[in-house]
Amino acid sequence: MSNSEKKPTQPLLVKALNHLKKIVQPKNVCLNDGDVAVRNFEMEHETSAEELFEAEKYQLQAELGAALQIPQETIELQDAERFLKGGRYVHFFTETGFGKAAKDLEQKKNLKREVFATHLASELGIPAVSVLHNYTETTTENGVFLVEKLTLEDGELFPTNELIAGLESDEAEKVARSVAEFYLMSHFKEIPQDTDSSLLVREGNWAWATQSPERLHDEIATRLSNFEHPLTSEALSSVLGHEKYLTVKEELGSLQQLVEYIGQQHHQPDKEYLVHNDGGISNLFFKLESATPVMALDYECAAATAYPLLGLLRDCQQFYWSIRSNPELQQKFIGALLDAPSPVELSLDDRYFLAKSTALLGTAHFAKFHLPKLESKLAEGIEVADAIKSSDQALLTTILNSLPENLASLNQDYVNIRSLDAVTTNPDSPGL
Repeated sequence: MSNSEKKPTQPLLVKALNHLKKIVQPKNVCLNDGDVAVRNFEMEHETSAEELFEAEKYQLQAELGAALQIPQETIELQDAERFLKGGRYVHFFTETGFGKAAKDLEQKKNLKREVFATHLASELGIPAVSVLHNYTETTTENGVFLVEKLTLEDGELFPTNELIAGLESDEAEKVARSVAEFYLMSHFKEIPQDTDSSLLVREGNWAWATQSPERLHDEIATRLSNFEHPLTSEALSSVLGHEKYLTVKEELGSLQQLVEYIGQQHHQPDKEYLVHNDGGISNLFFKLESATPVMALDYECAAATAYPLLGLLRDCQQFYWSIRSNPELQQKFIGALLDAPSPVELSLDDRYFLAKSTALLGTAHFAKFHLPKLESKLAEGIEVADAIKSSDQALLTTILNSLPENLASLNQDYVNIRSLDAVTTNPDSPGL
C-alpha cells in the first residue's frame, strides 16, 4: 500500500470535533476493519451532548459526500439525530437530489431494493423519479443512494391527515381518478424473465400481495378477529350505533370470499408482475395538470407477484386507508376504479369486487392496528368517550363510520354504469 493509499491515523469524528474547536486530539486511536473507534480522549473541557451531536453529524455528512462524490456542505440532513441514536434511516437533500442512508443489513437491503425497483418501474413505463447515484456504501459501511429532488414547485404531496381532509371536492375528484388510473395502468407490468429480480419481496411480512388467495385466509381472519372482543364490540356499537356496527361487521364478513375471487382472476403462474407494495398517499407525488399526474415514490417494499389483481388490491387498500380523514375522497376513489382505463380487460364485476375489497380491506387494515389499542384502554376501565379522544382512535371511528356510506355510493355507481352500457356479469363472481 502506497503512502497515498494508507488510512488516515486521525478518525473523521476527531476531525469533526476539531473542526468545531471543542476538544484536543485523542491520545489513542483504534482502527478496526475500517470502523474507527476513538478511545481515551483527553478533554480540555467537558464536551456537551449538543457538541458531540454536531460532530457526529459533520462526520456523517462527510462520509455521505465522499460516497456520492458531492461536496459535504451541500448535504442537508433531515433526521440525523434520530438516525445517530439508532433510527433506521437518515434522509437528506442536496442541491439536485434526495437521498436515503441506512446502517443495518436489513435496511441496506431495502435501499438496494428501492433503487432496483425504481429503475425497473421506469423501464416498464411506470412514471418514476430518476436515480442520480445508485446504491453504494460509505467508509463506515452505511448504505446510501440519491434520486432526483422533487419540490412543491413541481407538484404536490399530501403527507398529513389535515391536508388530505382539506381537499376541495373538485380536487378530490382529480386525485381519486388520477390514482385509480395510475394503479390500474401500472399493476399489469410483467417483469422480463431474464431480469434478476431477486431483491423484490416474495416472502416475509411484506409478502401479502405475492401469496395465493388461500394463504391469505389466516391474515384476513386475524384482521377481522379484532372486532370480536366483547369490550371492543360494545364500544363500537355505542359509538357507531348498533345497526351501523352490525352492518360494518356483516360487510367485513364477506371479505374472505371477495379476496379469494379476486386472486383467481388474471392469475399468471408462469409470469411475475411488479407491485409497489406500499401504496399510501404519502408515497405518491401529484402533478395533476400534467401528462403524468401521479408518480409513485419509495419502492423500498416493492414485490413481485403472479397475482396482479391481488397486487393491485394491495396498493389500492393502502391508499384507501391512508385517506381515512376524507371519506369523500375514499368514495370517489373506489368509484373511479369502476371505469378508469386499464391495460387489460376487466369486467365490471371484477372492478366492482376490486373496489369493494379495497374499502373492506383498507378498513380492516387500519382496524388491525388500532382496535387492540382501543381494547387495551377499555380493559383499563377508561370510558369509551375518553378512549377514542386520541387522533388515531378518532380516525378509526371515522373510517368505520364512513364504510356503509362508501359502499352504498359504490353500489349506486355500479348500477349507474350498468344502466348505461350493455354489461355482462361474470357467472363465477360472488354476487353483489
